[in-house]
Amino acid sequence: YIVERQDLTALFLLIGAGSSLLSQPVIAWTAKRCSIRRLIVGGYLGASGSMLRMGAAGSSVNALMLGNVLYGVTTAFPSNLLYVYLTELADRRQVQQIGMLHSFLGLGSRISMAVGGSLISLILYVSNYIPNTTQSRNADLGIQTIFVILTTLFYLGAAAFALLSFHSGDRRENRVL
Repeated sequence: YIVERQDLTALFLLIGAGSSLLSQPVIAWTAKRCSIRRLIVGGYLGASGSMLRMGAAGSSVNALMLGNVLYGVTTAFPSNLLYVYLTELADRRQVQQIGMLHSFLGLGSRISMAVGGSLISLILYVSNYIPNTTQSRNADLGIQTIFVILTTLFYLGAAAFALLSFHSGDRRENRVL
């Protein structure tokens, strides 16, 4: 993210978390009315759109803050609804599926952190990023690639995975493949 006004950095960091927290009643309400699959996929697609919005914000503080609010709200849906889904599986006593899903999510998050961290380091190295200095045009492009393009692609991949992993039927029929 490019925040030219350093006095707004704290607000930028808090506004995403705050909007995520304030969206909890909306998540609870929609989870009772819509399929979990659609809400999870929609959350990932919304997160992709919000990242593109922040990337296109340029030096507009208002556009950047709006993108961050959208990011906070949309990323709250997938993370919270996976726990709702696990609870539904527990209610149906499908313990084996719960264990498999929980293990897969844990393994996936660890692999993602390792690959993502390595990819970020590689991009920063290739773009000649130097910490705590004014960045060159090439380094700015590397930073934008990491925070906008790669993040958007990863959220689109997560949306595709969620779309393929959950059945589209009624909430009570949602199952992991």
